[in-house]
Formats: sequence, C-alpha cells, structure tokens
Amino acid sequence: FDHAKSKDSYAKAEDFGVAEAVVLLGQNFFIYDTDEFTRQYFKEELGLNLNESVDVRLPERAVPRPATPPYTGYGTWEDSLGSVHSLMPKPPKRDMVKLFAKAGQILRFTAQFHSPKPEDQDRLFVVNFHLFDDTVSIHEPPQRNLGIVTGRFLEKGIH
Repeated sequence: FDHAKSKDSYAKAEDFGVAEAVVLLGQNFFIYDTDEFTRQYFKEELGLNLNESVDVRLPERAVPRPATPPYTGYGTWEDSLGSVHSLMPKPPKRDMVKLFAKAGQILRFTAQFHSPKPEDQDRLFVVNFHLFDDTVSIHEPPQRNLGIVTGRFLEKGIH
C-alpha cells in the first residue's frame, strides 16, 4: 500500500459550501446553490449555515438586427418581408384558427366623403371589414339618377 492517502486528502462534507470553490480529482468546481434538504443537513448535523445562492446566469446578449427595407409595392407586405428573410421566400402562413373562427364575419359601415364636391354630396359608400383576414373593401351601391358609375370603389385587400 505504497499509494495509501492520508485522511486529509479526501473530501469531507465540511469542505463543501455555497459560493465556494472546491477541487475534486484535480478539477475546480464552483458550488453556486443547494437544495433545502442539504441546507437543513448542514445546519442540524454539522452546525454550519450555508451562504445564499449565487446567480450564475449569463446576461442576455442583444443581437443587432438590420433595419427592414421599405415595402416594394409588389404583392402584399408579408410577401415583401418574406423575400427579406430568405432568397427563396415561401408564401406567408395564414392564421387558420382565425380563418375558421371568423369565417363569414364582416363588419359593414356606411360612409360619405368628408368634404365632398357639390356633385359628390349624394354619394354613399359601404365599407366592409372582413374579420377572417383583416382586409377592407369599399363599394358604392347603385343609386338612380346619380350620373356616376357605381360599383367597386376599393378592391378587397390589406390597406
């Protein structure tokens, strides 16, 4: 037993403590926290109060994000944004839950020009807001003796 070690070379419970470093097998270990049972054991059996736990989390790093280029005017805004994120853009995903939950629900409002010209004072419009896809359309219902071609005023889309 030439390689017998003395009792002092072995680790004992008293060698461990919160917010302290301990060397085991030639490696340094930093003990930053312990559970409640271990704290109770150290207090009752060994008569030692352990230090408070140490926060060892790394701070969040803010990754710089380049500015989003302006809307190109082709397709929808989501289409243009998709071309920013990848070279082969995929069509934007639709909110299927909203699509089925709000299917067929349309908010309708009647409207007129805010400060109309004299010939536009009698014109009425119907503004439709489609809840399932957040699009707006405006049409002008037919009126007799108006002298203006009625119908679609603003095509359905995200405006």
